[in-house]
Amino acid sequence: MTNLDAATLFRRFLQATLLLSATTATTLLIACHAPEEPTTPETIVLEHSSDGSSAAFKFGSDQGHVRYEVRLDSGEWSKAESRLRLDALTTGSHQLAVRATSAQGLVDPTPMEITWTVAPNLTAQR
Repeated sequence: MTNLDAATLFRRFLQATLLLSATTATTLLIACHAPEEPTTPETIVLEHSSDGSSAAFKFGSDQGHVRYEVRLDSGEWSKAESRLRLDALTTGSHQLAVRATSAQGLVDPTPMEITWTVAPNLTAQR
């Protein structure tokens, strides 16, 4: 059964009320399909690459029309697009957390986390 908007449901209820007895109309209203409750989005990392002191990411979600936030290492959450490039990263281990927020404002409770290491630049100097 498909989800119906409120106006369509009300119109059908009034039509049913006129055609059926009060008992049957009440049963019909209870049997109508209620809209599904919104669910939290799942964040998905689609691509990750790193090259020297740079890293690139592409992420998505199992839902459309979401907003993304990222947190690098132990920093604060900040807004991000579905593609992200980080440059001038320091040598050592880094962690990026990504979470999606649905159009209804529901936040992914289990952000995706990616950990990688930036190796030191070992060029010889004279």
